[in-house]
Amino acid sequence: MRDGVDMDLVTLSRRLAEREISAVMVVEACLDRIERLDPDLKAFREIDAEGALAAAHQSDQRSHRLGPLDGIPIAVKDSIDIEGWVTRSGFGARSEQPAACDAQVIASLRKAGAVILGHTNMHEGALGATNDNPHTGRTHNPRRHDHTPGGSSGGSAAAVAAGLCPLALGTDTLGSVRLPAAYCGVAGYKPTRELIDNRGIEPLCKRLDQIGPLAGCVADLLVAHQTLTGQTLDKRVPDFEMLRIGCLVDCAGVSLDDDVRRAFENAVYRLRQAGAEIHDLSIDGLDAGPIRRAGLLLTEAEAADHFAADRMSYPDALSSDFSALLDYGENADADKLDAANELIGTTEHSIDALFDQIDLLVLPTAPQSAFCFDEAAPPNQAELTALASIAGTPAVSLPIPSTDLPVGLQLIGRRGADERVLRAAAQMESEFGFIYEDPMDETMP
Repeated sequence: MRDGVDMDLVTLSRRLAEREISAVMVVEACLDRIERLDPDLKAFREIDAEGALAAAHQSDQRSHRLGPLDGIPIAVKDSIDIEGWVTRSGFGARSEQPAACDAQVIASLRKAGAVILGHTNMHEGALGATNDNPHTGRTHNPRRHDHTPGGSSGGSAAAVAAGLCPLALGTDTLGSVRLPAAYCGVAGYKPTRELIDNRGIEPLCKRLDQIGPLAGCVADLLVAHQTLTGQTLDKRVPDFEMLRIGCLVDCAGVSLDDDVRRAFENAVYRLRQAGAEIHDLSIDGLDAGPIRRAGLLLTEAEAADHFAADRMSYPDALSSDFSALLDYGENADADKLDAANELIGTTEHSIDALFDQIDLLVLPTAPQSAFCFDEAAPPNQAELTALASIAGTPAVSLPIPSTDLPVGLQLIGRRGADERVLRAAAQMESEFGFIYEDPMDETMP
C-alpha cells in the first residue's frame, strides 16, 4: 500500500470496515503526500490537518461505521462553505468572514463520517476552465506538468489524480467537474439539476450550477452518489444488449482533435461489439457553439450581479480578466439575453426529446486533451459539456484508452436517470478497462 492512499475508495472503505487500516493512517498518508507534492502541484488552497486528524480519530473510535464514507478523506472546492472557514471562491483578499455553517452537502458528508481535508484551488470565481489562478497560482495537471488540469474544479481533480485524496467535491456550471475529470484522467459526475442540494455554495448561475464529486473511478462515484443523494442503489448490472445508445452526428458541430476522435470512435466500437444498439442522431438546429455561448452569457450576467458588492468593497480581490467578464455580463443587451434564454429553452426541449429514442447519449467530454498553460485556451472546451448542463440532465465523464494524455467519454441520461448513467459508466469501466492507469508525471518536482 504505497502511502496508504493509492487505492480506490471502495477498497479503502472495505479495509476500514474490516479494521485492516485506520482512518488516522489514511489521513496521515494523505497529509504526508500533500506536504510532499502539493507545493508544486498547488491543488489545495487551505488544509485543516488538525481537524482532519481529529475527525479520523473519532471515526476510529466508533463501534459501528456510519456508512461507506466514514473515515474517508475528502477535498472540497473553495466555493463550497465549510463552517468556520473562509470561502474565497478563487479570489484574492476578500472578506475574511468565515462561513457560519456548513453547506448542505458538507453537513451530509459529516453525518456520514467523512473527513474534510481542506479547500482546493480553483479557477477564479469559477468562471473559466484552466485553473491558472492569478491569486493562488496555477494548479498543474498531475499527468503533465505545466498543463492545465481543467477548470473550474481543477484543484479537486488534480488532488484525486495525484493521490492526495480518494474523493473530492467540485461544482459544475457548464462543465467544471467533467472537464477537469477528462483532462486529469479521473471520473467526474454532474447530477440531475437540483438532485444534490446547492445551499452553501457561491453561486455563479443558479439555473446551471450543480455540485458534483470527482474520484479515481466511477465505482467510487456510485458510493459518493448514494451518500450525497440518500438514494438506495440498485445492485443490478446493466446489460449492454438492452441499451439504446445515441451518438450525435458530427458531435453537434464541434471539431475534435485527432487523438480525441480516435479514442471516442474506439469506445463506441467497443460498445457496439458488446451488443449495445448504437443510433446516429441528428437534431435540427443543434449547434453546440451558440448553445455554450448562450449559457456563458447568462452566467456572466448573473455573476455580474452577484459579485457587484465585491467589486466595490474589494476591487483588488478580482483580477482585471475576471472583471472584464463581469463588465460584459453587466452590459449585456436585453435582446441578447432574451435570445440566449430562448435558445436554452429550445435546447432543453430538444435534448429531452432525444431520450424518447435512446437510453444514453455518448459524446467526448472535451474536444481536446489537456493543453499547456503557454497555449491559448481553446474557446470550444465546454461545448460538449454545456449540453447536459443546459438540459439539467445527469452526465458522467470517465477516462477511455488514449495514446497520450487522458481523454474523457461523457455519458448523458434523461433527468432523474442518474443511477442508470453511473451504472452504465461503471460497467464500461469494469468490462472494458476504461480507467486511466498511467503514472503521475515523473517530471513533477
